[in-house]
Amino acid sequence: DTSLFENIRGGHPPANRKLVRSAARAAGIHSKRDLTTACGVGGKLLSPAEAQRIGIARGYLRVMTAPDPSESLLVLDDPFSFQDPHSAAHITSHLRDLVAHGTSVVVLTQQTQLCAAADTVFLLEAGKLKASGTHEDMLRNQSLYSRIHSISQSFSISSTGSVTRVRASGLENYWIFAGLKPAERAAVAKA
Repeated sequence: DTSLFENIRGGHPPANRKLVRSAARAAGIHSKRDLTTACGVGGKLLSPAEAQRIGIARGYLRVMTAPDPSESLLVLDDPFSFQDPHSAAHITSHLRDLVAHGTSVVVLTQQTQLCAAADTVFLLEAGKLKASGTHEDMLRNQSLYSRIHSISQSFSISSTGSVTRVRASGLENYWIFAGLKPAERAAVAKA
């Protein structure tokens, strides 16, 4: 059982308190919890979103303590899957700062709205590279990417997590709703 501080410091054990706090702030942890808070054995006292932010903070800490952060590579696998829009925006702004200072960031995601800020988007299908280009190029030229984008835009959650909005036009991309008439999809979206 470790504290949030010790868990984040696992990204670079010799890191000092100031660096750990900075990484926690960048990942949106510091404002939400005291860093002395216990995580529980195996992180059992953390929500999935908190556990995900700790992993992001560890990555930030590794980059911050690298001999030359401009030669660093940070790989994040679906880093926003448990984050509310406000937290995702906060983390994204810090990722942009890293990129502005020369760190290479690779984000693996199905949330295409995150790809809009990328220099290059790579589309994989069945483990093979299918296409690459900018977000806009991919939307125009790749039907699979356009479909993934449409699906990812079908639902939105408020920054508080209390309101979910569903776009009726996006529901047609889900097999369970595909057979419904437009008016029926609209009724489902309003429910």
